[in-house]
Amino acid sequence: MSDAMPSSAPQAAPTLPRWAPMRWLTETGVDLPIPVKATLLSGLLTAVVPLILGAIANLMITIVAAIRHPDPVFLWLLGLDVALFGLRLWLLRRIRRALARNAPTPTDLLLASSIAWATIVGVGTALCFLTGDPVLQVLAPLSMMGLLSGVATRNNGAPRFAVLQIALCDLPLKGVMLFSGEPWLMLGVVQAALFMAAMVGTVFRLNRGYLAVIVAERASERRATHDDLTGLRNRTGLLNALALGVERRTRTGEALALLYLDLDGFKAVNDGFGHAVGDALLRDVSVRIAAALPEGCVAARLGGDEFVVLATGPHACHAAEIGHGVIAALSRPYDLGGGRVGLVGASVGVAWAVADATPDSLLAEADAALYEAKAFGKGRCVLSSRSAQESLPPASPRAAEAAPSASRSSAA
Repeated sequence: MSDAMPSSAPQAAPTLPRWAPMRWLTETGVDLPIPVKATLLSGLLTAVVPLILGAIANLMITIVAAIRHPDPVFLWLLGLDVALFGLRLWLLRRIRRALARNAPTPTDLLLASSIAWATIVGVGTALCFLTGDPVLQVLAPLSMMGLLSGVATRNNGAPRFAVLQIALCDLPLKGVMLFSGEPWLMLGVVQAALFMAAMVGTVFRLNRGYLAVIVAERASERRATHDDLTGLRNRTGLLNALALGVERRTRTGEALALLYLDLDGFKAVNDGFGHAVGDALLRDVSVRIAAALPEGCVAARLGGDEFVVLATGPHACHAAEIGHGVIAALSRPYDLGGGRVGLVGASVGVAWAVADATPDSLLAEADAALYEAKAFGKGRCVLSSRSAQESLPPASPRAAEAAPSASRSSAA
């Protein structure tokens, strides 16, 4: 079962990390749905401007150090800095392209490159301080502190990762101060502990606020796009998913099918046993529909006892077979409580999207096929005549059982 299609626009969320260390670093310590985790990562992986500005700021210090002290260590550091800058830009470009195609993103590689960048910043700052050059001893720590404020505010979607970057940037300099032999520099070590405590608190506080906003937005969106009684998509949620599916079919040629369901015998149960029993029955029906669907299909309740299923890709070619499976699942007896048993069935109309399909035309065509299914005895899965003529044939002999009825169906 699945309701995986996004509700309005192509999903613009990165792939979650696959490497165990990266997964731990990007966790918040709170059990969150995968879409929320992906949203929290989005700011970390798609912010091009902050990355460029931070990299340029650090490059300027490295260039100044290489000019004032053209030693191999600073020349190597400059080369690594430039190479890493180019790699991170290339990875960001790949991520943006992957998001546009809803393809997997190189999340782990970009996170690893960000850790390497923080290491270079920290080591470079410490090396600048060791030169004894007053220019570098002032510019390098100032630049590093500015970068840390950006890390704390931009990366709060992954607080553990942000804290690691802060530590890698700051601790090398404090280590140099600790072993410098200058007693007054011990104050810098004390300041480091206070600074780290303040930054860690800031990062986690920002994360809690950011997380609260995301959760509230998702809850509001769900209320707007999902049915309160069954938890399936409502009409708005279905139309959003259907518009996206039609757009994707136009752009990529991906198959798309719509199944329009109506319960047979529900009115008798609802009138005979009351609305509370009827509502409970609708919830049971929704659970069975969702369980009968392949991964990736979208189920919706339009109101009353009308349901719609949206199937895409390979599943669309099996739409009639899916319809038969749903009919079989809904035809089993229902426990109505108090020793009472209810029996309802379902009729299904199926429409495949063709070249000129629109959300409205596809709904109308499936609705017309549903009307034919109920007119010819109910408990049937009927293909619309246009779908039978122009779309891919059913993928199995069982699905083909719907084909004879298709000649009696109405095209929208």
